[in-house]
This record gives sequence, C-alpha cells and structure tokens, in this order.
Amino acid sequence: MDEEWTPQMEAFWVFLRHRLGLPEELPAPPEPGGTVPLPLEEPVAASLRQLLGEDIVQTDPRVLARYGGGQTYEGYVRMLNATPEAYPRAVVSPGSEQALASLIVWAEERELSLLPWGSGLHPYRGKTITRPFLIVDMDRMDRIYPIDRARGEVRVQGGGRWIEIDRRLADRGLMLGYRHALANLSVGGRIASGGCNFLNLRYGTLQSVVSTVRMLTPRGPIYLGNVYETQRSLWSLAIGQYGRWGIITEVGLRVFPLPAERFFIRADFPDWGTMLSTAKMIAGTSIPLLFMLGWPTVLDAILRRTEERPPLARLRQRLGGGRETGQGITLWTAIEGEGECLALSRKLIAEMLQDGGGSNVTTLKVSPREHPIGERFLARVGQCRLCTRSLWRRGVAALTITHPAEWDNAAEALADWEGAMSSVLQSGGSGSGKALIATVFFARRSDVIFHSLLIGKQAEGGPAEWQRQLQMIHSVSESAVRRWQQGNYTSPLDRRLVAALAASLDPGSVMVR
Repeated sequence: MDEEWTPQMEAFWVFLRHRLGLPEELPAPPEPGGTVPLPLEEPVAASLRQLLGEDIVQTDPRVLARYGGGQTYEGYVRMLNATPEAYPRAVVSPGSEQALASLIVWAEERELSLLPWGSGLHPYRGKTITRPFLIVDMDRMDRIYPIDRARGEVRVQGGGRWIEIDRRLADRGLMLGYRHALANLSVGGRIASGGCNFLNLRYGTLQSVVSTVRMLTPRGPIYLGNVYETQRSLWSLAIGQYGRWGIITEVGLRVFPLPAERFFIRADFPDWGTMLSTAKMIAGTSIPLLFMLGWPTVLDAILRRTEERPPLARLRQRLGGGRETGQGITLWTAIEGEGECLALSRKLIAEMLQDGGGSNVTTLKVSPREHPIGERFLARVGQCRLCTRSLWRRGVAALTITHPAEWDNAAEALADWEGAMSSVLQSGGSGSGKALIATVFFARRSDVIFHSLLIGKQAEGGPAEWQRQLQMIHSVSESAVRRWQQGNYTSPLDRRLVAALAASLDPGSVMVR
C-alpha cells in the first residue's frame, strides 16, 4: 500500500467506490519503468561534463525517468505512454547564466533541444518532442539578491522559490504582491506558465507585480522592463509560453510593506448563482479587497482531517445527494489595512454578504505575517494534491483545470462547463455514468477564475486510452470556455509580431516547443 494512503484517503476511496462504481479491492497500480530512457552517448556526455562540470550533468537512466512527465495527472499518463525517445538524454543543472549560455551553444551545435524545468508542474505543456533533448533544471539558480527598498523591488534568479522569497521578505516587514496556492513553485516557471495571482484584487495581475524579466534565448539575452501598452507583445514571449523561446534567468519583483492588520470575512451561500452575484457586487466597489475565494463544502467534507475512517453514512450525509457544487459554497473575502477605514470596510462587506443571501457571516483576524490566502486553504490544497496523486495509480482519472469566465455570465458558464466535463468523464470511463466535479472560485477585477477538480474512472484499455481520454477532456473544456468568453485579449497584429520575434530568437529550434 502507498505510504501516501492515509486513513483519510481510505475514507475518500470508500466514498468514490460508491460514487463512481470503483472495485472494492484496491487495484494493483501500473508503474512507469517498462521503458528505459536513452542517455547521451558517453563521448557526447563527456564533452558536456568537461564544458560545465561533473556534478552539473546527470545521465543515469533512473534520474532521467524522474523527469519524464511532471507533477500532474497529464505528466503521469505521459510517463506511462513514453517511448525511450520521449525521455530526456541528460539533466543539466547550470549554476549561472554563463553556464546556461554555454549549454545553449553546445546543444545547438549538436542538434539537441533544451526543455526548461522549474518545479516540474507543467514542463511538457503543449509541446511536441521532435528530436533528442536535455532537461535544464533551474534548481541551482535560486539566488535571492538584496532587497532594494528605494525601488521597492527584489531581484531573484529564475530557479528561486516563491516560498523562500516570502520568508526572506517577512523577516524584513515586507511581502510580495503575488500568491499562488502552491507556494513552492519556482519563480521562472510560474511566470513562464502565466499563472494567476490570487491577490489580483489588491495588487494586480502577474504582469503587474513582475517589474523586470531577463530571459536567455538561443540568440542571446533579452531584457523586459516595466510593462507599457506597447510592450505587451514582448512580454508575451516570456509570460504564458512555458519556455518555448528561452529560459527565464532573473526576475524583478515588486515588494510592499506588510499591512498593519488583515481580516478574513466568511459567509456561506447555497449555490453558485447567489454567491457570484454577491461577489460581483463587492468586487465592483471601491473597498480595498485583497481577494475573494469560494470553497465548496464538498471539498471540506471529503478532505477533512480525521484520525479514524469516518463511517460512510456520515460522509454521505455531509455530501448530500445532489450535484456536489450545488451543496453550498463558503466565500472567503480578505481585506487588509489599518484604522477606521479598515473597520468601515469590514462592516460594509459583512452587510453586503448578508444582504446578498450569505449566512453564518464571520470575521476572523489573522496575522499579516501568515500566508495571505490562509493556512487552512493551503492545507486543503495540499491534501487535495495528495489524494489525487494516490488515485491516479488506482484506476481513477483525477486532474485539475483552470477556466475563466466573464462576471456577467459566470454562473451560466460554470454550469455549462461542468455539464460538458461531466459528459466527457461519463463517456470516457468504462460505462460507470458517474463523475465528481468540485470547483473553487476566485475573483479578479476583469473576470472570474474557476479551478475545478475532476474525478472519474479511467478509460478502459490502459495508458494509451487514458491519453486519448485526456485529450478529449481538454478539447471539450476549451470548446466550453470559448462559448462564454466575450473578449479577445490578443490582437492579430500582436500574434504576428510574437511569431516573428520568436522565429528570430530561436531559428534553430533549440528550445522544445
């Protein structure tokens, strides 16, 4: 049995067994390992070690196998389907930009490609492997430079971790204006993936809190300064491109003083429509909100920490008999500041929550030095990831998808999206006709972001069919999102400019893309 298989996980399995029609006995998990990676030929590997150093280059097949996917369900399925050519030929961990530049030249001369690796969450996202490649693990490039208080900025190497920066700043009474639920992600990797900022309501988007980016491309370094309207095309080379055109080596991040006080104001809502209407009303005010986060009661029920396995009847009673996302949502609203203005804002939010249909309205004071999105939420996210990793190996498809919606049609868009996802999970399994979807919400000024946990039976037929099931899930998801998105945030001219710049930055296709 897995070391991760806790009593809580056992209780979750009992629930899923009835919910999805899973077998009573835990199936034997399939294991990656039938395919042996092909390391670099020794003369080639020796020349790379001579260039960079013995401890910088790893070619052990057991090491290469660990870099064959990523920390998501998609990565797990990819590893199970991987051919020898789909694994890296070496893992290289440069300690400086000079070493990285030498690696790029060396790889180009030998017609090898490079794949950046931050924390390993989505390294292969949307990429096609066309020739032998090396992993560039940025773990050694994690330096945090002295804080520049005059500029309100801290510079960090691309392999630095958000959680370490948080700790360094908190010791000096400062904080970042960026938070993600997975705080141990790398800075360069999160910027490359274009991740959302949970603190968007107060501090702005990821682009707003990143002041500078230095990126090394096969045609040399590029430097992106403060974002202006005319620079958005340039920034899109780095943000949201998953390292297709270069590797982020250094980032400037804006820093802010820790607030004097911080409060969470929570309220329970019966359904998404009521909650989203109230959230939209609050987000449209001038109240200095930090964030608004909706957490469905189904997740609290299935992820609650227990010392013993709870009886199935008690778990079913908590969950109810209908659609899980209709069984209630707790809306957490965060606000920070000081003095009478903060007290007035707290009162206004509490009144708006009650008037909008919220119940059990409660105000909680928290330490500004703690993670702004809350230790309880972080614990739930961590437990959720633990559960999903364990489920993959037991015949269950468990993945998360983030999808935006406009404020005006958010509830309708979510219902349509969940309906589409439920249909594809039901048809993609082995005739169970059942699925579980639990969605978390957080607010932005411009729109709404939903983050959904999808759980269903894996398709029959093994890893190849699981891959096709995944492709269908993402295809249906993208179609549902397009039906409800009103805005097109990138002009045709911007797209053409990015394509032209990208071609000139990497004409030899050194970067895996």
